[in-house]
Amino acid sequence: MGCQGMSCLVHEEGEPPVLEECQVLEAMGIRLREARHRSGLSQEAVAHLAHCATRSVTRWETGRCDLGIVMLSRLASICDVPVSWLVSGGAEA
Repeated sequence: MGCQGMSCLVHEEGEPPVLEECQVLEAMGIRLREARHRSGLSQEAVAHLAHCATRSVTRWETGRCDLGIVMLSRLASICDVPVSWLVSGGAEA
């Protein structure tokens, strides 16, 4: 997907690089898809359990759409992974 031609790393001279939102969303989506697969769930099943549309799950997994903390927590619970792992890859699932 990418950032449509924009650099995904931005920083001021002398400052450490900061990830662009698109890169964070893409990485989080990859982890969400991985957690869903590990749980043996389809996108439809996750959508049903999360009370959302299947297209929302697709958008989150592809990094095309941000999700709120309540839904993030719900998805982590459904997939049995820590929220911190979905967000940053920390505290391995």
